Amino acid sequence: MSASILAWGAESAPILPGAEGAAAFNISEAGVSGRFVVGDWDGAITSLIHRNTNLVTGQVPIGLFQALSVVNPRAYRYLQINDPLTCTFLNLGAAPAVAQVSCTAAPNQANALPYEGDALRQYSRSLICYGGDQVIDILAGASQQFSFQLLQAGRAGFVCVGAYGGPFGASFLEGLVVTELTHNNVALIDSPTGVTAASFSANNQDNPLWGQQIDVNDRFTITVRNDGAGTAESVGVALTAG
Repeated sequence: MSASILAWGAESAPILPGAEGAAAFNISEAGVSGRFVVGDWDGAITSLIHRNTNLVTGQVPIGLFQALSVVNPRAYRYLQINDPLTCTFLNLGAAPAVAQVSCTAAPNQANALPYEGDALRQYSRSLICYGGDQVIDILAGASQQFSFQLLQAGRAGFVCVGAYGGPFGASFLEGLVVTELTHNNVALIDSPTGVTAASFSANNQDNPLWGQQIDVNDRFTITVRNDGAGTAESVGVALTAG
């Protein structure tokens, strides 16, 4: 059985600077969701809701869901005709903008992925990533600590740091350094000067898989310092759910 549709798409109405707006999908063909992909956007994703289930928490940097991301998680949600599916965006740019998002269909070659019933449910995800508490500009020479509100248990996947880079994409992390990465008071990096944030870029094929069990109300923090000459725009962090 092959997929009868390759992707679904949605776009928002113009979203004012500093405001949030939603892009609502119109599901007229059923199938199984693969990955969500977002176009150029200066801001964050604040919710991704399918049938009243929010697949993300906090504010998620756009880089996780862009085309070159190698850590973009699959959701494996069965999308029925007329299912409600919305993605909410925060606009941190200087002008009103229209957000665009697509959802690819999950691969199903040689019946590798079941399309219905209990067999599919073992693949389906109720959470694809944890987002940090904010996406924010960081001035040159300044540091910003991000924290996570971990209200769902799960297994950690990849740590992702994203920043808005215009034509360079939202994983452009020039000059950014991770100086602290801590889970329940256990340090996850070892360097007195910090680790280049590019180590945790969504585009980095060597981004290390963490794999730690996450429990409700665990404490997880990341501190990012801007060593660049200018302001780093729309810096945010995420942790994929493994």
